[in-house]
Amino acid sequence: MATTAYVLESVHVQTKQQTETLAHTLAQQLSLQLLRIQAGFEDTNAFPNFDLWRSYQAQAYPGLCIRFFTADGLLKRTACHGEPLINPVPQLFSQVYQALFKPGLTVKQAVSVNKKHYGYFTLTPSSTQEITVAYTTSCQLLTLSLLTILAISISVFFSVQRLLTPAHVIVTTLRQMQQGDLTPRLPRFTIPEWQQTACAINQLAQNQQHLLQQY
Repeated sequence: MATTAYVLESVHVQTKQQTETLAHTLAQQLSLQLLRIQAGFEDTNAFPNFDLWRSYQAQAYPGLCIRFFTADGLLKRTACHGEPLINPVPQLFSQVYQALFKPGLTVKQAVSVNKKHYGYFTLTPSSTQEITVAYTTSCQLLTLSLLTILAISISVFFSVQRLLTPAHVIVTTLRQMQQGDLTPRLPRFTIPEWQQTACAINQLAQNQQHLLQQY
């Protein structure tokens, strides 16, 4: 459970870091576009141009939306790319994840060139995408954990069974001695503790047999 909680936290942190990195990259692209406009290579009305973002960045972030605002705070352009990965996610998992991590938080980035502020844009990752990735990763982790626990349990079962095999031999021999037969002797065991027990029982049986022979 602790590992699962760590994985969920990692998914959220990774999504946030990816969004912040993409915002920084997009700010550089828009700044470069402004420089090209100032140099006369592009039309002013084309700003902001998200084509480069759509071509190279958005493919890795399905469901991500960008909104550009002017310096006056007016919404000028909006672009969303791709559909988020949608897999059946239990409603309880979705509610718990939303309550703990609040996915889909917006990242805000200003756009400035030569100390002149041209506006800002916001990036909003898909909360559905983040929740789906978190759920899929958790299921994979839990499956691996269950398989590991099963393998360890089987290994422990056979190991304990092997370690307890001398106990059955000792109990069988003691039952024969209880019925008056003192001739059986325990074999040599590889485990030191069992070997010490066997030596003590063999010695006890030998002493009892010797006493009976004297009478």
